[in-house]
Amino acid sequence: ANLILGALCLALWMPVADNASTAALLSTRVTDLPSALAFSALCHLSLGLFNLIPAFPMDGGKILRSHFAKTRDWLPATEAAAKIGRSMAWLMFFASIAFAEWGLFFIALYLFFSGTRELWSTRLKHMGTNGTHPLADILRNMNRRGSPQTEAPGFDPNPTTEEAPTSMPHGTSKGFSDEDIERMESDHGSLKRKDSP
Repeated sequence: ANLILGALCLALWMPVADNASTAALLSTRVTDLPSALAFSALCHLSLGLFNLIPAFPMDGGKILRSHFAKTRDWLPATEAAAKIGRSMAWLMFFASIAFAEWGLFFIALYLFFSGTRELWSTRLKHMGTNGTHPLADILRNMNRRGSPQTEAPGFDPNPTTEEAPTSMPHGTSKGFSDEDIERMESDHGSLKRKDSP
């Protein structure tokens, strides 16, 4: 979208500019309509080209991930793209200090933390897809618990003391069932307090 808008502003600027030169295009001083079109074209083209840098999670980094995904699974492709994105962020970070460009400093921080966040989001989505991680199924099933659509027929969500069952039907509790706790403990160790029965 930035490249299209930049090209459109550039096409509108060239016929009305008194001096359609590169120097006039790179000028950031806006005094009239032609200079406003030139500045708009410069901003859109710069942003569009900058967004194509292979720094995940920018568009260029996502294009790079799609390229990696041709030969590997989605998660390894995301990890490879995120690694390159973090390297680009470090380069921007050191360049911002060397040249005192503090805008580049904040862009580097954004790329580093947003890329890491998206990488962890992808890892969570693909965690345990081969059925080997006991926590994965629990996390995926948490959203389905406690909702009216998934409650067992005849289950009263607010039973009286006399009617309260000792254990709720599977899939209706808003917390972890005993089976869930056993599966998590097999992966992470004991979750119960030592003084609990």
